[in-house]
Amino acid sequence: MTSAGNVQIHYALCSGEVVRSVEVYIPNDLADLRDDVVLWKIVSSEGSTKEIFTVGKTPRGFDSATQFKKALPLDKELHFEVDSSDQNYAGWTFRFDDLETQRIEGYRDGEDFEDVRDFRRAALAFC
Repeated sequence: MTSAGNVQIHYALCSGEVVRSVEVYIPNDLADLRDDVVLWKIVSSEGSTKEIFTVGKTPRGFDSATQFKKALPLDKELHFEVDSSDQNYAGWTFRFDDLETQRIEGYRDGEDFEDVRDFRRAALAFC
């Protein structure tokens, strides 16, 4: 989370990879994704090399598939997903209350980072 209280989603792209969509939703039933409540979703038909996304904002090269209407709920479990051209998927379940300012959390269980370079180095090790 930024110092201004905005939630950001970080994704490290492998060589030649592009982001196709990013979304935040309330998972209702893991067996049936149709029951999920999508709070925000952006899509890029061309794909994008952008790696940092601020929830609620639609960056250049993306279209809003689900417009962000209000603040993220504090009392619900949320999930984000990033889908890419390589059919890679990154996702993490979190609660807004658990996010810490100026930290990247949720890369893998128990890992969080203060510096985006450390996050990228760890994530890119899987390319």
